[in-house]
Amino acid sequence: MWLALDTVADQNVRANIYYGLFRGGRMVGFDHSIQVTATDMINCLYGVSRKLALRKRNRVLTYLKKLGMERRLQAQGEVVYEYDGRRIGVDLADHVGLEMFKNGWYESLYVDFIRRHLTDPAGVFLDVGANVGNYSLALAPFFRQTLAFEPNPAVYDRLLANCSHNPSLSIRPLPVGLSARRETLEFHIAGEHNSGESSFEHDPGAPASQRLNLSVVQGDEYLSAGERVALIKIDVEGHELEVLAGLANTLRRDRPTICLEWHTELMQSRGGFEKLETLLPDDYGIVYSRRRDRIDLAPLSPPYRKKYNLIFCLPQQRLEQFGLGTGTISTGR
Repeated sequence: MWLALDTVADQNVRANIYYGLFRGGRMVGFDHSIQVTATDMINCLYGVSRKLALRKRNRVLTYLKKLGMERRLQAQGEVVYEYDGRRIGVDLADHVGLEMFKNGWYESLYVDFIRRHLTDPAGVFLDVGANVGNYSLALAPFFRQTLAFEPNPAVYDRLLANCSHNPSLSIRPLPVGLSARRETLEFHIAGEHNSGESSFEHDPGAPASQRLNLSVVQGDEYLSAGERVALIKIDVEGHELEVLAGLANTLRRDRPTICLEWHTELMQSRGGFEKLETLLPDDYGIVYSRRRDRIDLAPLSPPYRKKYNLIFCLPQQRLEQFGLGTGTISTGR
C-alpha cells in the first residue's frame, strides 16, 4: 500500500495522506502492538480525506480511486463512521452511502451553504426523500425539529438506525411518502447499488425493478397545527411537483425556502419549470448555483442543464438576502 501511495505525484496530496495516517501514532501509528488491517488503513485514508477542503479532497479521492481503494471500500458493505459529531451508518455498496462515507456528507457543498445561509432555529425542516438521513443528520441542529420522510422500507430501516445512533438530534423519521393526495401508489425500487433512484415515478428506460404498493399523504394533512416550516428539501426522483402540490397551504402560510433536485428532461414531461412556478406562492424566485466548486446563486434561465443537484425556490426576503429580486428570475413567467 505504501508503494502505491508513493505513486501519487502531487507531493502536497501525498503528504496529507501520510500525515493523516501517522498523526498522533494512535490511529495506525508506530505502536507495533496495534494490529492494523488493510481495511483499517483504507478507512483511515478516507477519514483523513473527509477533513480536507473540497477541492483538495476531490483530488485525494480521485487518486484513491485510481489506486483501487474505492473498489475495496465498496466491498465492505455496511459500516458506521463518525463525522461532524454524528455516528452514521451507511451501505458502502450503495451510491448514496459511498458518497457520504467519502465526503462526510453527500452533496457537502450544498449542506455547508444551507447551514450558513438558510437555517432557522425556531422553524421546522422537512426532508422529503430523506434516504438514510444525510440532510436530516447534517441540518437537524439548525432547526427546532426535522421531519424525515422516507417511504422505501429497506432504506427507512437505515434512517431509523441513524436516528437511534444520534438521540440528541431532534429528528422524527416517518415511513411515508408525500404526494398531492392521500392514496396508494406503486413504488419502483432501483437496483441494489443506488437506493436514491427509487421512486413513485417509473422511468420506462430504466431496468426492471421491484415494485411495492405504498401509501402517500398530503404534506399539509400530515403537519401538525402550529408547526412553522422554514425549509423543505425534496429529492424524490420525479415526484417533486406532486409533493409541492400537497404542501400548497404550508407554502402559502409559512413561505419556506425550498430545495429541489431537478432532472430537466424527466420533469419537462410533467410540466417542467412552468408547472413548478404555478405551485409556488407569489414573489418567489427560482435560482441555482452557476458554479460547481462553490455556491454562486444566479437566476435560472435557458439553456437548462440536464440535471441540477439542487435548485432553490426562494421567497422575496431570501432573494434580497442574496442580492436577487423576483424580477430577475427568467423561467418563462
